[in-house]
Amino acid sequence: FVKAQEYEAGCREAIGIAKRPKFDSALHTLAEVMARKTPVTFYADKANDLVTAVRLTREFDLNGIIVGATEGCLVAEFLGESGVPVVFIPLLDGRMSVETRNATFETAAVLAAAGVDISISTGAPSLPSEYLPVIAALCMKAGLARDTALRAITSSPAAIFGLVQNGPQNTAGPGHIACGAPADLVVWEGDPFSLTGRPRLVIASGNVAFDSCINEAPW
Repeated sequence: FVKAQEYEAGCREAIGIAKRPKFDSALHTLAEVMARKTPVTFYADKANDLVTAVRLTREFDLNGIIVGATEGCLVAEFLGESGVPVVFIPLLDGRMSVETRNATFETAAVLAAAGVDISISTGAPSLPSEYLPVIAALCMKAGLARDTALRAITSSPAAIFGLVQNGPQNTAGPGHIACGAPADLVVWEGDPFSLTGRPRLVIASGNVAFDSCINEAPW
């Protein structure tokens, strides 16, 4: 990050092409991150690594996002105070390593209660994305409020990854049903958080992409 700062400063202050630093694709990309034009994701599970991710975000004024957060429940208050959003990846394969021995679906509810802007992910491709409603339902079973779970797989990830202008308070962006929002909708037959819930109608960019009355379901 320090090298990226120096590279960006050299490019900005250079007078004429001859004075510019030699182009470096890695440092150029990091310079975009340093300028907060691109979010940076920290894949971290252990509590100490989560604290380090927050420290780096603060030290370099990054648009940081934590992904994983298996031990997020151990430092939930710290994460809530930091303001760094978290993409929580619950684990279905048990506590197979030192990094995952504190894995629990309750982490989602604990993080939300601490004020963390939380999203939920399956961690695809390790677990296919079609299991996202199941993962969210298991977090609900462990204490996460239903409305928070719904936001965690719709509007919250859209906001933290910059798909919504002016943050999550803008209801005219992806992840919302509102006038001016993208016409990307799924109508469910049954509860979307139920194992028996099935999409009945899928609308993408205002066009019907799937209709169970006409098409054979691809799942």
